[in-house]
Amino acid sequence: MAENQEIQRLRTELEEALNRERALRESEEHSRAHIELLRNIINRHHDISRFVEAHLNNQEQELLDTIQGANELQQQVVRLDAELVVCRQVIDHLRHQLGLRRN
Repeated sequence: MAENQEIQRLRTELEEALNRERALRESEEHSRAHIELLRNIINRHHDISRFVEAHLNNQEQELLDTIQGANELQQQVVRLDAELVVCRQVIDHLRHQLGLRRN
């Protein structure tokens, strides 16, 4: 009888150990799946970060190009204003020589 009880106790211990092992394997599988999901999220985050960085670099270059274009236009306006002053002086001089009044 004691032998049967010992066998039953050992079977119970074995069953409990197998259940713990199964639970640990399931937990390990869930952990691996979770780790893989986190890796995918991190990789996606890196992809998005690279895309955003490239987009910002592109926007920065476009802004620099726009500023350079605006500076060139401003310089052109200054040159044209100077030419206009010279043209007005020539016109005033010619009117004076012709005895015409300024409008």
